[in-house]
Amino acid sequence: ADDIFKDNKQLTWHVSNLLGTDSQLNLTFQLGPPGGIKGHKSMRHVPKPPPYVWYVNGYLADLYLKRGITYTFIVEGGQNSSVPQLYNPLYLTDSIYGGYSKLSNSEKKHAVKYTQEESGRLCRWIEEEPFGELSADKYSSFVDFRETLRLECDESDEPGILIFTPSKDTPNILYYASYSNYQMGGRIQVVDEFPADLKYIVVEPYRYDAKRHQERMVLARESNGNKRNTVKILTSGILFILTFLFL
Repeated sequence: ADDIFKDNKQLTWHVSNLLGTDSQLNLTFQLGPPGGIKGHKSMRHVPKPPPYVWYVNGYLADLYLKRGITYTFIVEGGQNSSVPQLYNPLYLTDSIYGGYSKLSNSEKKHAVKYTQEESGRLCRWIEEEPFGELSADKYSSFVDFRETLRLECDESDEPGILIFTPSKDTPNILYYASYSNYQMGGRIQVVDEFPADLKYIVVEPYRYDAKRHQERMVLARESNGNKRNTVKILTSGILFILTFLFL
């Protein structure tokens, strides 16, 4: 199947870098589709991506975190353990594979956890019209692909909160991962100082609740506008009838 893209110069999307600067200490972890061949599969070198992967502040991203700084991870990967692919507690590890709960006792000896796992409500970026694994590959960038997705959150539940402060003893490379599913996450570079020449993006976490409130306000205004127009039409009709009767 990969052969249909052999003439495409861009076989993978660019991996965004998120820096844990003073303006970006909160990072939101939500679920989203892996994005065909150009997405998680090529970006993370995962032969068979899972149905969902971690989106951080709305991106497939690598993180750069600074030692001595405290970060707040807002976790929205689902907490209903009866649906395995939608149950994704977040944790940090030195294992690229994740899935700590599925490891054997001997495997766990070689996969160190650097935080406890934390679960929260389910937030998913959903494809409106999924056409299989390759549908995402017609987009030249992850951002273009994400523009076609719709974010849905369980409004009856709350996000989980995971606090992490890397120290001098924290390894230079960690991975953010799902406690219950393999290869969903990405890399964390732990640094003493941020690289001066690194290209990175600064984004605000996608606030689903604020977005829903805004949408409701727009709908309310539109509804009120329609009511006012209806009143105007009715009033105009009555005036026309009265004018006709008294002519």
